[in-house]
Amino acid sequence: MAPKGKRFLKKPTPLHQKTRAVPEGCLTGNLDHDSNALKQLIRDAGDLEYRLVYTQGHRHVALFYYADMVNLTLVSRGIIHPLQQCAQELDIAHIAQSLLNVPAYKQARELARLAEALAEGSVVLLFQGLAEALILGVSQIEHRVIERSESEDVLMGPHESFSEQLGRNLALMRSRLATPAFKNKFITLGKVSRSKVAVMFIDGIVSEDLVAEVEERLLRIDIDYISGAGHVSELISDEPTAVLPLLRITERPSRVAGALMEGRVVVLADGDPSAIIIPTFAAEYLQSSEDYLERPAIASFLRFIRFGGLIISVFLPGLWHALVSFHHGIIPPPLFNSIVAGREGVPLPTVVEMIVLLLTYDIIVEASTRMPMRIGQALGIVGGIILGQAAVQAGLVSPAMVIIVSLTGLSTFTQPSVSILGPLRLLKYPMLVASSIFGLFGLMWALVFMVLQVVSMRSFGYPFMYPLAPFRWRGELDIFIRIPLFWLSKRPDLLAGQNQQRMNITPPYPGKGEQDGQSRKS
Repeated sequence: MAPKGKRFLKKPTPLHQKTRAVPEGCLTGNLDHDSNALKQLIRDAGDLEYRLVYTQGHRHVALFYYADMVNLTLVSRGIIHPLQQCAQELDIAHIAQSLLNVPAYKQARELARLAEALAEGSVVLLFQGLAEALILGVSQIEHRVIERSESEDVLMGPHESFSEQLGRNLALMRSRLATPAFKNKFITLGKVSRSKVAVMFIDGIVSEDLVAEVEERLLRIDIDYISGAGHVSELISDEPTAVLPLLRITERPSRVAGALMEGRVVVLADGDPSAIIIPTFAAEYLQSSEDYLERPAIASFLRFIRFGGLIISVFLPGLWHALVSFHHGIIPPPLFNSIVAGREGVPLPTVVEMIVLLLTYDIIVEASTRMPMRIGQALGIVGGIILGQAAVQAGLVSPAMVIIVSLTGLSTFTQPSVSILGPLRLLKYPMLVASSIFGLFGLMWALVFMVLQVVSMRSFGYPFMYPLAPFRWRGELDIFIRIPLFWLSKRPDLLAGQNQQRMNITPPYPGKGEQDGQSRKS
């Protein structure tokens, strides 16, 4: 019989079986329990590697990593081997700082944070008796090397473009903006994808309100998966359904650096080589980064070519149909007789003929774009020539109509930005429909409606048509011609926050250098 007073005493629990009360989803210090909990959290992961390491100090350590995402040589020599040789009972800080040979580390207790670190290519260490884990940055993921931009290729200036790795893109920007004023903040988007997004700006130049607005809109995004910059730009745009792109997307670090120095904010997403420039103005789609590397006269001529191409690509089909069908009295008689002779035997009305040819051209362009490069070039040339010639010989279309459609299509590709090509290809259709109903009056009303719509658009609260509306004479002059650099001494007044002065250069006057040289000689 048990002694009196000791009958209800519990048997003491061994020390190694005791567990402290910890929050749910955190480590407990029991290695078996923590390892099983982490495995359960990321179950059905066939490429997950798990290894148990025994130290000379009789401490058990569990390693978790994805083999294809880490540097296995560094894992073996910098982590496993030092742990096996460790004969002391060190705390977690000393283990990371003095024992392991890794470039970066973090400490964490939450199982969810450990699972995210594994997905990012880190190694996770769990220790027996410690309720904290080490996250070791030894990732080695294959990425595309820095190449030329295929969508924004240039003849002069830098040719490098962004890649899919966010860290490498930030390094490209720091090499161009070697100043502590260059800032970047990280925001994680996507509940499943956990995509990292960098918000870049120049401190002291950018408006603090603009930075706060960008961060606020990004933090409001509640979505499972982010595919890239195009996805982000639509979610934060003022008018996601607008035809015109209100936020410019670029792959060129040189363009991003120029935008940052004007007081803009740029957003980079991990896994996408494109950057979002905030805000964006309509006039910038007519400007190329090569303009400021050319002489002002040459660059101004090229801008006139682009502006003319913009007008032709949107309005030429509608204008041609209005003149031929409604206002043929404006056309000189010899030219009109030639047009009528070319249309003899064509069974289709003018508007139907025009729409069929425009759609055929867009189909050829889209097909050649989706094909491999060599096949696409051959498809575009051969397809256009064969179809156009066959249609004329069969009497389905007139030769003049083929010329108008070809000129319209070629004018579209005079624009330096790929983002504006799609809207230009689309806008010509409503203009054509308006002119087919009311002639030139319908085309004019469609133009007025389009202008009113564009003027009312805003890019992150800034007028999309700046500097035309609101009017700024110096900025407006730089839209149509490339003015000398010493006239651009100040940043755009709508963008610059504290520092509006961009440069302080005195314009060189003819003969001044000779006078100064003679005075120095005397």
